[in-house]
Amino acid sequence: MAKITQLGSSEGRLCGVLAAAIARHVTAADKAAGAGRKGARFEHYFTSTLERATLALAHLELAVPTSQPRKKNIPAHEHALAMDADTMGDFVAANVSDGDDRLAEALAAFVGVACDFGGLSTEREPFTPPPPYVEAMRTLTRFGYAELVGDQYRWTDQIGPAMRASYFWDEELRSGATLARDALEAEAQAAWRTMPDTIRRRFFSRRPVDFLNFVWVLCDCWKDGAWRPRSEGRRVLAGHVPLARRIIEIADGRSEP
Repeated sequence: MAKITQLGSSEGRLCGVLAAAIARHVTAADKAAGAGRKGARFEHYFTSTLERATLALAHLELAVPTSQPRKKNIPAHEHALAMDADTMGDFVAANVSDGDDRLAEALAAFVGVACDFGGLSTEREPFTPPPPYVEAMRTLTRFGYAELVGDQYRWTDQIGPAMRASYFWDEELRSGATLARDALEAEAQAAWRTMPDTIRRRFFSRRPVDFLNFVWVLCDCWKDGAWRPRSEGRRVLAGHVPLARRIIEIADGRSEP
């Protein structure tokens, strides 16, 4: 658990807690050194989320390349932690002043890693954070980026820039995950409500539903929000599988997805 020191800047203390959480996550695969331990190695594989995390740690002097960078301002493929995650709080607090741009960088990196790979919610509704991120959420709450709702947390508008940087929220601070779920629900309800009797009898007169063939029927007949005569052409399953699952749930009387 990252130590929250009483020395250094307040934003530096927050930055240190976030950096420690990032460091533990990205080094989780290094069983030899141990997650979050000095010398633990990690690679970003050139994915934007992990590369952003690598840059944030490097700019805080918490990670160093294990080989020379390929070009200026681009980190080497593999990095190693320069210190234990448990000591990062004091170090960063002492070296990051209030108003330092590296806090915004750490916020974006934390949100990307924790939400993309760690199961932390990107939605505006209250949530319970996974255990590795409880301390970070407590600290973010103290700084106004989240708020307590009972024993859960809820993001505030203040986290918006970090959420937008990772493409989790739009410019109006709406959660993309929520918008996508609401759109899926509306489409599933419309598809079930207007489903032709022939399709309804074929697939829903008995259980279990012939799931794969139902997905193919959706591919062939559900077009632009309406049931249409079966069409020939290339079948694309993407998007139809979750839609099929939700329609079946509606047919079974489950009101919540």
